[in-house]
This record gives sequence, C-alpha cells and structure tokens, in this order.
Amino acid sequence: MNREEGNYPKFHFSDTLLTVTDNEDINVPCQHIFTRAQTIVVNISWGECHICTTEYLIWDTLVAAGHLGNAEVVFIVITENPKLYLKIYYALHGLPGKVVFDNSGWTALLNDKDKTTEMLGTYLLDKENRILAKGNILKDPEKLSEFRQIIDSLP
Repeated sequence: MNREEGNYPKFHFSDTLLTVTDNEDINVPCQHIFTRAQTIVVNISWGECHICTTEYLIWDTLVAAGHLGNAEVVFIVITENPKLYLKIYYALHGLPGKVVFDNSGWTALLNDKDKTTEMLGTYLLDKENRILAKGNILKDPEKLSEFRQIIDSLP
C-alpha cells in the first residue's frame, strides 16, 4: 500500500453478510452494518477455528483499554452455520463489537483470502472502505501501534 501517494486498495464487503435472530438468518446490506465512524477495524475469522475464537478474549482487552481509539470494530465471522457458532463459540467468548456472518465465504474471496490463510486478517478502513493498514494487531505490538497512530491522525 502506498499511503504517501494516496493509493489505497479498497476492502470489499460481500452482499451476502448476515445477522442472526432467534428464528432466521437476515441478509444485512453493508451500509447497515456499522454507523460509519471515522474509521472501522474489520476482523475476518473462520467461525470453526478454535484459535480464532479464543483470540476474541484479546479483542475484549484491546477495546476495553481504548487501544483502538474511536474506531468502530466489526467482526465478520465466516461460517456455514451462524446459529451453531452463536450457540457454541459466541456464548463462550462474545465479541466487543458488531458481529456479522458470511456463510458463503465471499468476503474472504473478494479480498483475496482463502481457507489456507492462517489469519484472515484485521483491516483498518476509512469511511470510503479504503484499507489504511492491515495486519495481526493481536500478536504484533508494532502493527497495533501503527493502527492507533493512523486512527489518532485522522480528523
């Protein structure tokens, strides 16, 4: 990414994202997922990945400690069975942000990710969905610092 020249790749949200109620899966258009704060942090994970789901505890700590400033946090969980995910994993860990599901895997494909990717990724987006930074902020303190610097520098 070449931020100095203003060349930012875009993050692509799938139009198949779902939220789940007690009785049915509901398709959610992207514009209704988040409030469009100045920036959003999007984390994509495989819903059946035990490592990914245990990392949600670290997300709790990051958000509670204010390490992501005023950025809105959105979790896209890729799973074929969102209701089962909610019953088993979400009940154990919860998430400190908005949670939507991609039961088709399109979000990963649209952003050049696949199931062989160890961690699908965390992205810092501006309000135009341009990727300002990406990387594993849970395991790399320098990457977390980069995210925070960018968040703090935006008007």
